[in-house]
Amino acid sequence: MGGSKMRHLKALSIAILAAVLLRPAPASAAASITVTNRVSPGGSITAGRNVEYTIVVTNTGDTTLTALEVVDTLSPVVVNAPYPVSTFYPAGFTETVSDIAGGGTLYTWSNPSFSMVCRESLTFTLTGLVSLVCSDIAVSNEAIAEGDGTDSVSASSGFTAAAPVAGLSVTTSWANASNGTQTPAPQRGSVVTFTVTVRNTGWATVENVMINDTLPTLTGAVSGVPQAVTGWTVDSTTTGTGGMLLLTLTKPAMLQGESVTYSFNATVDSAEQGLFDVLNRVWARYLGPTPCSSTRFAIPGAAQIPLTTAANERAVSPIAKDSSIVYPSPARGDKAFIAFYLETAAVVKVRVYNQQGLLLYTTEEYKDAGPAQCAVSTGKLAPGVYYYTVEVNVPGGRSIHKPRKLVVAR
Repeated sequence: MGGSKMRHLKALSIAILAAVLLRPAPASAAASITVTNRVSPGGSITAGRNVEYTIVVTNTGDTTLTALEVVDTLSPVVVNAPYPVSTFYPAGFTETVSDIAGGGTLYTWSNPSFSMVCRESLTFTLTGLVSLVCSDIAVSNEAIAEGDGTDSVSASSGFTAAAPVAGLSVTTSWANASNGTQTPAPQRGSVVTFTVTVRNTGWATVENVMINDTLPTLTGAVSGVPQAVTGWTVDSTTTGTGGMLLLTLTKPAMLQGESVTYSFNATVDSAEQGLFDVLNRVWARYLGPTPCSSTRFAIPGAAQIPLTTAANERAVSPIAKDSSIVYPSPARGDKAFIAFYLETAAVVKVRVYNQQGLLLYTTEEYKDAGPAQCAVSTGKLAPGVYYYTVEVNVPGGRSIHKPRKLVVAR
């Protein structure tokens, strides 16, 4: 019995010894890091706005990390001048800034004597200004971190630098000169004050701005036309009866948010009878800022009338659905243009009648949806007042705009 017990204890001792001898050696502590890179705001960003990159480096290993170095590659779209890129980095680190061949800036933060304990995180930030681009482009940023005993780790973020957006607006308003309101409704012989405001609603300076203002149709005497507007060159030498060029303003550059406002008085023509619209039409055009000045930007808006002097110039004169306007007015040359807005593509027929209702002229054209116009031959029409209609034909039906006046003068 005693021998059996001894043999059992001996076998147990051998098993324990074998387990100890065969146990794996403990793993040595490993160094490891992770990097995150965020940009704010993201998405689409226009020139002149700030972006901020936030880079976070974390020691995810099992040992203290030493000799950390962080590198960030900043796109040339995020400019250094005229406003320097601002950076933030932990105390004890040294920042080195250098140019990247082909464009961009390299930021390096290093601390050879730095030690970073497990699970510790450090934050680095860069804030810069988005510069002008002439077309939408993707802007990326890459941050790389490395310490003793670790592989380099990188993380990227990005946004879209947005191309210039047209930003010039033109608004017109009117009021009775006697009381500054729109009541009572003007009658023949009433004096009306027209006020025009042109504003740079975009994000940057626009260049070579020109404003053309025509006298309202169906008006006679005009007064109070501005002879000088601060900062603008004013030409008011060409004046006349309703519908003629009244005023031209030009300026080499118009700053972001800048506006110009002017007013003048016009008397409703006492020779007119009936219910007609009195229209003050204002055209404005401009070029984009350098280095995009080779691109001409159209003034935004759903209802616009093309100028004839340049393909992308626009007249800002809203046209309501089922309505139209005629320009120039009065028509003095061989042609007048009937402008309107189509919600869908259609075949458009314009008819011109004399005051006795006799049809004198017809033109029929296919027009795409959006702003459109038809030319009317006026060269053979005697001076006087005529009327025109616009008939819009679409599959399944047609509509005819109410008759409107066409004035011919020589």
